[in-house]
Amino acid sequence: MAVSVSMGVMKPVLGKLIALMGDEYKKLKGLRKEVSFLKRELSDMNALLEKMDDADELDQQAKNWRKDIIEMSYDIEDCIDQFMDRVGDKQVGILQKASHYLRTFKDRRHLANQLQEIKTLQQDDNRPNLYQPVVTTEVFKDCRKW
Repeated sequence: MAVSVSMGVMKPVLGKLIALMGDEYKKLKGLRKEVSFLKRELSDMNALLEKMDDADELDQQAKNWRKDIIEMSYDIEDCIDQFMDRVGDKQVGILQKASHYLRTFKDRRHLANQLQEIKTLQQDDNRPNLYQPVVTTEVFKDCRKW
């Protein structure tokens, strides 16, 4: 069961991150860069998960890591869904778009801060394994406070 779950767990998240890099969301300075960083990190984690699924047997630490990554990907996906629902561009007129942009600035700023925090945590970690799913999961659980 864990094998089938881990094989496809990152694909929806990566797809949503690509959508997040679209026209509306790149307007906030730096957001596109942070989303690109997260996309690369998650792609690397996905590749490692696929290698782990090919392994005959995993030690307990590897199983725990895989479980944490899967949980983190669900948290990230929920966070992106909430963000896109709140900030999605559905207005047609220029005044409506400008008003929408101003009303959703706080939400876009919050996501940019979340992504920056993850990037900082990943880069500041001295351990050789850059993937720290427990820390990252806690950062994304924070998005539920919006």
